[in-house]
Amino acid sequence: MVPTDGAHHRQPEPCDVVVFASQATRNPLAAQLCQLLINLDPARSVACVNASSSPPSHFASTLAAHAPGLVISTIGTAHPSAQDDAATQQIALIDACVSAGVPRLLLLPLRAECEDAADANGADGQAWKGVTAVQAQARVLRHLCAVSKPNRGMEAEAGGGGAVEEQEQEQTSSSRKLEWVGIASGTTLDTALLNGQFGVDMKWASAEVVGNGDSSFGASSAAWVHRVAAAVVQHWARLPRNRILHVAGCVTSPAEVLRCLEEVTGQDYLVSFVAVDEAVAEARKRIERGFVDKGVEMLERAFLFDHSRALGAVAAFGDRTAHDLLGLEGESVKDIVGVAVHQFRHLDTAGCGCG
Repeated sequence: MVPTDGAHHRQPEPCDVVVFASQATRNPLAAQLCQLLINLDPARSVACVNASSSPPSHFASTLAAHAPGLVISTIGTAHPSAQDDAATQQIALIDACVSAGVPRLLLLPLRAECEDAADANGADGQAWKGVTAVQAQARVLRHLCAVSKPNRGMEAEAGGGGAVEEQEQEQTSSSRKLEWVGIASGTTLDTALLNGQFGVDMKWASAEVVGNGDSSFGASSAAWVHRVAAAVVQHWARLPRNRILHVAGCVTSPAEVLRCLEEVTGQDYLVSFVAVDEAVAEARKRIERGFVDKGVEMLERAFLFDHSRALGAVAAFGDRTAHDLLGLEGESVKDIVGVAVHQFRHLDTAGCGCG
């Protein structure tokens, strides 16, 4: 693996795959993805670029020097207030791929809801108004569709909305500027359980559930996302391109997650419930008072468990066509919860590889 860190001014070398990641030099998951790609094909050369220390204006020159056949973007952030910055980086990377003549681009993980939100003027787009992560990724998707299908699909970002069209298999490769695949893998459940975004406090064995707990949603582990990415790289030739693949590790509900938490920990959780409308109202109050991150976090959780908004995304995860194409079975909710509990119990423990 060739580490490329803008802060150290290493000279880029030609390679097959370039992975762009936020804080790549301190991001173990980015390193794991690179190593997984090499393990699958030892002859494959992979470089990891720290997008956080490399200005977007340098992306094109970095890609020109590496001359990769594939770019993988894992640029993202868990902080709601930084979602727009991450989207701006993603758009700069897309433009750099076009400028450098990169033929293939893989983006992960994407929110399944961004397809609905990408139609900014439609009812679905309005339904996700205020959910920063979804709106930011919708902006990326509109731009991506514009540069990869210049004569069809959505207009450029500045030109407004439209609907994401199905790729026409007859479209010749010469008419495309860029082929891309996006991976929507649902909520990264182990991460959300650890950082509080799911409404669970493992220290005090308590949880706040938005809705009645029965709402279905797509979920995956952080490790699953990279397994999917590696499978996409391996099977690119047989995949539909210029679209998002919905490949969640599982479809679950807050009630099932809590049952698994109690089974794995042996503790009874104290659970409180709040209605979706009440959660949305409280989230907006927090945002108005300046508590943006906490407010948007609550708003996203409320919208995730609101059937009227999330139904389309859940239905997409129920279709296992992409799993079959990629040769993937899925993962169990209990296993994902078990990973989160192990990491919580062993965080900062010397000699434990989970921290």
